[in-house]
Amino acid sequence: MPRGVALESCLTAADSEVLAVEKLALVIPTLCEADNICRLLTHVRSVLDPLGTPYEILVVDDDSCDGTSEMVAAVAESDPRVRLFVRKGERGLSGAILYGWQRTDATVLGELVDLDTLRLAAFGREDHLKCTGTLDD
Repeated sequence: MPRGVALESCLTAADSEVLAVEKLALVIPTLCEADNICRLLTHVRSVLDPLGTPYEILVVDDDSCDGTSEMVAAVAESDPRVRLFVRKGERGLSGAILYGWQRTDATVLGELVDLDTLRLAAFGREDHLKCTGTLDD
């Protein structure tokens, strides 16, 4: 079961101000995650919504054969902040993350590659925000 993102543990007051005015793009790379993806998307949105930060969730799927992309597409139909990209013939976490980041105009970029770590980074700023948060029970 997905756990809550404890962003407050790694953000300073200045970092929180950055998130309040800038857009966050969170990339979630997937491969055969049909059993988990809907629950994960629901949970991530419930954590991000109260922050008051404009955001989008970019699910980059490596052409799963278990229905992952269809499930994400159904969520995206009802929530335009969720976007799906399916990579054909490609595999790999770092490639999927870069693929998603290249398709957003957000200035705060994040990745959720497992249920234990969320990483955020603000680019194009002198005082880069670099944060590694944990996922709590």
